[in-house]
Amino acid sequence: SLGRPGATVPGSGGEFPDQAEFLRSRAPALGSLLGMEWPDSVFGKLDPRLRFDNILTSLRGLLGILAGGAPSVIVIEDAHWLDRDSRKALELAAPALSAEPILWMALARPPAGPDQPFEPLPGSRATVIDLPGLEPGAASSLVSSELRGSPSESLSGYIHAHTGGNPLFVEQYCRFLSERGLVVEASGGLELSSVVEGLPAGLNPVLVARIDRLPASVRQAVQAASVLGREFEADVLASMLGEDDAGAVLLRGVEEQIWQPAGGRLHMFRHALLRDAAYSMQLGARLAELHALAAGAIRALRGGDPAFLDDLAYHYERAGMIPEAVEYLGLAAAQAAHSYLNSQAVDLYSRLASLLPEGREKARAILGMADVEWASGSWDEALAHCRGVIDMCRDLGLHALEANARQRAGRILLDTGDEDAGMENLREAEACLDREEDYSARSRIIMVRTSFLLQSNS
Repeated sequence: SLGRPGATVPGSGGEFPDQAEFLRSRAPALGSLLGMEWPDSVFGKLDPRLRFDNILTSLRGLLGILAGGAPSVIVIEDAHWLDRDSRKALELAAPALSAEPILWMALARPPAGPDQPFEPLPGSRATVIDLPGLEPGAASSLVSSELRGSPSESLSGYIHAHTGGNPLFVEQYCRFLSERGLVVEASGGLELSSVVEGLPAGLNPVLVARIDRLPASVRQAVQAASVLGREFEADVLASMLGEDDAGAVLLRGVEEQIWQPAGGRLHMFRHALLRDAAYSMQLGARLAELHALAAGAIRALRGGDPAFLDDLAYHYERAGMIPEAVEYLGLAAAQAAHSYLNSQAVDLYSRLASLLPEGREKARAILGMADVEWASGSWDEALAHCRGVIDMCRDLGLHALEANARQRAGRILLDTGDEDAGMENLREAEACLDREEDYSARSRIIMVRTSFLLQSNS
């Protein structure tokens, strides 16, 4: 079993002398990342910020225990998509485990468009390795492996010129040529046939063309799986396809090197670009149908599991099923905020607000986002959202909600040192409640003012 009794947790500075006890005590924190709950645990009673700190410490300890003091490699895939909360966890874990024989590897694509590149951790002894395309000789060896024969110099040169030596592109281009019978035996080795006009010039068209030539049942499964993301669960896919078991089509997908088993009931597309190609080749109406099927399958198979709230919200959004999307975005946002997954919670609240018309529910969604931003120290963003709600509620005559927004704005202003503006917002909040009473809001105003005055006097 994981965790040795009586052995200190690596990276904890001796704070946790027993690995097994550490894992038992940190199960609620680690389980929360999977949507699991221990309602009676101490972790469940902590405020959101302390829960997040507890999660970070638990992850650091878990990684140290998994490494086990032996030379280890920790790989962070798709590091270009690392959100702020995940990066914070990395910034805590890596320095704390610096004395351990661990090699950290972050795999990231070069930035495209407005995307920011992955930055090495401050103070780390990082080596950045740019991976260029394969040299002609290495590309020729890959061509030989994929085509199961010795390519001529002209064929190797043709493929290298069209792919830039990108290994995935070389692999897929070879399969594309082979599946279309465009490679023939010649005296100098494998050669292109005489018919080479109209060949796709980029990687995405090659991937789309390969998927398009799959047997109909496999192609439909690949396209259905693409809406589930790069990783997908076999039983969810089977339900989408109306089958009791997707074993045969999953096996064929493995044989065609579209995806591979990823443990348990999970399968994974061999590359994110394969998944993207399968998704992008479908019309919007068909994608909406598949997202609706995905939501129905997940709801039927995992409906009671809070770990899938985010997935359900996403699929209902993409299906254009607005009432269901609103319901699950609200549930998923509250779950993320409760777990102090701030970046995720802000994204969910933002998406929820975008689907709602001007009014009470939209105001509440934006205030929920502001609360998360305030708790995570993004005070400027939180204040801007509070002010937006104040304007909306004033225009709509929603006095109690305006008071709630002004109370939050006042708290932020007081916390950031603007006493005059903070107190003015609290006075205006009380004036709003004179027109529409909300005793809960009034008590919060009193608490904010009292807390500030006590701190000022001390």
